[in-house]
Amino acid sequence: MTAFRDRSWDQRLRALGDEAESQFAVFAEGYPFGFAPYGLARPPIQVHKVPLKIRYTPDFITTKYLYEVQGHGRDRVVKIKDDKLEALEAWNDDMPVRLFLWCSTTRTRWDVPFDNFYDLIVDGPQRHEGWFDETKRWVGQHDSVFEAFVV
Repeated sequence: MTAFRDRSWDQRLRALGDEAESQFAVFAEGYPFGFAPYGLARPPIQVHKVPLKIRYTPDFITTKYLYEVQGHGRDRVVKIKDDKLEALEAWNDDMPVRLFLWCSTTRTRWDVPFDNFYDLIVDGPQRHEGWFDETKRWVGQHDSVFEAFVV
């Protein structure tokens, strides 16, 4: 099977986030505050022309939190684009943001408050950096740095 990162953009777009979001639904099924879809799920618009904060609207809302759901795989590195991190920081000023992380390789889930995520992703011990499609800078950490937040 072809690694997700090696698939064409069209192939990636069709599956983007589906597995991680289905894992979030399992996690949130018994959530005492309920949850509802909130973000942009592959809308038929030119998302790159939408303001940054709106472009990166978190995926779900609960009574107490906004949730950004993100998956990662074989390399076990949680990667986030710099501009997405900036947008989530702005959302966190409006309502507390949490990141639900899903590793398809180890089948592990994490529930990380944004402030902890930010500190670990930026200053954690296993920092990685790179570029998505040579246009968007990202920063990352091996998922083991989030061990305290496994659910």
